[in-house]
Amino acid sequence: MTSAGATRDHGDPGDAPSVPPPLTEPVNTVRPSAAEEARTIAASTNTGTLATLTGDGDPWASFVTYGLLGGAPVL
Repeated sequence: MTSAGATRDHGDPGDAPSVPPPLTEPVNTVRPSAAEEARTIAASTNTGTLATLTGDGDPWASFVTYGLLGGAPVL
């Protein structure tokens, strides 16, 4: 078969949209602020990792547990 007679049927979307539209219109398109996302993550668990780099550039991390008192972390 020559390339002139080849058909393109292996995953070619043709004229179809590459991303389907949502099933329903989004109700709330406003994302929470970074601070609200951080508060949500902090409230969802009681452990975390504090990490930094040494003077030589090596990673250093410490496992910590915490609680929240009025939304503020207590280590």
